[in-house]
Amino acid sequence: MEREHVLVTCVVNWAHLPAHVWALIVRNVTVLDLYHVAHVCRALHELFTSRRTCLCRDGRTVFCPRADKELEQTRALWTHLRHVRAPPSLCEWVACVRNAHVGRVAFAVRCGADPSAGDQYAICIAAEQGDVHVVDYLLSHACVDPNVSFREPLLMAVTGGHVAVVQRLLRDERVGPRADFPNLLSMACWRGHVPLVEYLLHEKGVDLGAVSPPPLTTACAHGGLAIVEFLLAHPRVDPRAGNHVAFYEACANGHLAVVQRLLQDPRVDPLAYRHPVTNECALTVATYHGHLRVVELLLSDERVVRDPSALHGALRHANCMCHLHIIVLLESCVASR
Repeated sequence: MEREHVLVTCVVNWAHLPAHVWALIVRNVTVLDLYHVAHVCRALHELFTSRRTCLCRDGRTVFCPRADKELEQTRALWTHLRHVRAPPSLCEWVACVRNAHVGRVAFAVRCGADPSAGDQYAICIAAEQGDVHVVDYLLSHACVDPNVSFREPLLMAVTGGHVAVVQRLLRDERVGPRADFPNLLSMACWRGHVPLVEYLLHEKGVDLGAVSPPPLTTACAHGGLAIVEFLLAHPRVDPRAGNHVAFYEACANGHLAVVQRLLQDPRVDPLAYRHPVTNECALTVATYHGHLRVVELLLSDERVVRDPSALHGALRHANCMCHLHIIVLLESCVASR
């Protein structure tokens, strides 16, 4: 902000500045500075235009030569600044896009910025920030390719959960027909973006059978309770898919709230899944990773404590990994059986 104030002061008094000072300002002015100068010049133009004539007490209109001179100076300043500087550099162009203001981006393009500079860096930044207006403006230029780096702008918008940007990109004929919707849904579940998952499932009708791993498994593995709640309420999502692998992933990663929510679902069997290589069940893997609260929650379920092989397997893992609190908990549970 201090830089803007200094710049405005220099612009207002530019005709009185020494030549070497003004030359230094011109050499260091950025395209964002120029954007502010444009607004200042516009305001000065309106001010000096209104001052060109004034009413006297007797009702006569008189001409103010000083205001007319200031108006000409302002026009000359703007013309001078527009022609003395080179087109914006890549750093200046990126700074404009990161400001997330479509007016500044459009101004930079008018000043000579290349919308596709830096291997389409601008549209990637705009998609990452979720600025649909900037994305829409950039897509209006033929040189901007939204499929750069395997549709990176779309992936960045999905990662950030920016539904409006995703919708705008998918409407583009260069993106929509080639979009990998199962992968987009999996990524949205991983990030826990409920509105985006809802959009992909309801409006785009993504086939859940084509998503691997299943969306609920991805959500449980990353602990997104909100997205787990949403998926469990969806008629096409079954927590028993993959022989209850979603519950196993929640226990393996220690997501207590997700495990608790899944145990409330009557369709979930806490010991159904066995790892294809290690033959570990949910209790065993939670014990191995030292998730004490998850182990406590599992042992409070009667279906778990009735399985002696699960208890003894978990106890072996607890002894192997030296999880003392879990050892005490399991030994007391085994003894009570």
